[in-house]
Amino acid sequence: MPRVPETGRRQPVTHDPEGLRALNRTPDHSTESGRPDSFNDGVERPRHTNLESAGTSLGASLNQAPGLLNGSVELPTAGARHPSVRVIQAGLTALAERSGHTELHPGGIDGHWGQKTQNAVKAFQEQQGMAATGVVDRTTAQALHQSLLAGGTSALDLRLNPLESLVTQPRAVTPSGDSMVEASTMLVEKYGNNYGVPDPWYNLDPNHALPANVPLGGLKGKWKCNLFGGNAMYAAGFEPPYYGNRGSGEYPNANQFFKWSDQYAAKYGNKVHFDLVGEVQVKGLDDEAKKTQIDAVLAQAMPGDMILVDHLGDDVADGGHTRVVISNDWAESGTLTAAQASRGDAQIKTHNLYHFTGEETLWILRPNKPLDDD
Repeated sequence: MPRVPETGRRQPVTHDPEGLRALNRTPDHSTESGRPDSFNDGVERPRHTNLESAGTSLGASLNQAPGLLNGSVELPTAGARHPSVRVIQAGLTALAERSGHTELHPGGIDGHWGQKTQNAVKAFQEQQGMAATGVVDRTTAQALHQSLLAGGTSALDLRLNPLESLVTQPRAVTPSGDSMVEASTMLVEKYGNNYGVPDPWYNLDPNHALPANVPLGGLKGKWKCNLFGGNAMYAAGFEPPYYGNRGSGEYPNANQFFKWSDQYAAKYGNKVHFDLVGEVQVKGLDDEAKKTQIDAVLAQAMPGDMILVDHLGDDVADGGHTRVVISNDWAESGTLTAAQASRGDAQIKTHNLYHFTGEETLWILRPNKPLDDD
């Protein structure tokens, strides 16, 4: 029989198909209800649906640094951490990637003027026949601006996208069911292509064994549902489960997440990362028993809970599937909406009973281990 938990721990939230609450914030970091916004750092950024457009927006020209173009700002005179430093670094990176001239690469896009950035500026000035001063004055800025406009731009990596604040400052997020909903919705809306089967994966989690913020081409052609779930947990302020120690392990397959739940962790020698809300051994049940038990468990799922399934078959590598509940109307209509990786990209989909009756096992897990909780 399924385990049915206590109710009332979190109130369901309604899926917002038009605005997507996590993407529409006011500048004072609060929502209309006054709840603090965990994801908005107050910086206005363009919205994008994939990483290529997100990356090229900053490196396309120097239009985002008008002070450089009109001569009112010079670097590094204006300060080693002046906002225009990041724009210069992005432009030089775009030129380096497009031309193959590695001497133009500033070594990173971190907003800090250092020796590598200065050397890249000198290299650009030499290419342009200018005095290699290493100072970005009006003449140098306009030359870089025109070079970028003349040849288009190359795709830059995840360091330029609006999720950077989640990668570098995850503890600013208060972990909760709402933060899971917001993080999952953000991943779907802004970076859905990260989680499509044909695409490389951009890992957001620096504690994962694979590097963060770079395209992982070896994961092209693979399903990424467990990667979506783990990245959503990290972005929401929860620690995902890892095979091995944090920093040297990878996320388990979807059909293994339950081994980090309060009911199974001790058996498998793991720390507890989830409350096990419910479990149904679907395989072997007749149709009526499937309906009764799956209905009883899914009716208890709260927004932010994770629905994990194991597909039929004995091979662990068949993986199963990972979903994050966005809203639940199961008691009224027999449906819920959930965010997940799909074949083409990440999506929010509506599910009913028949999405689960053909599985081997179904678990509902509620994340409970904050990133700060060692």
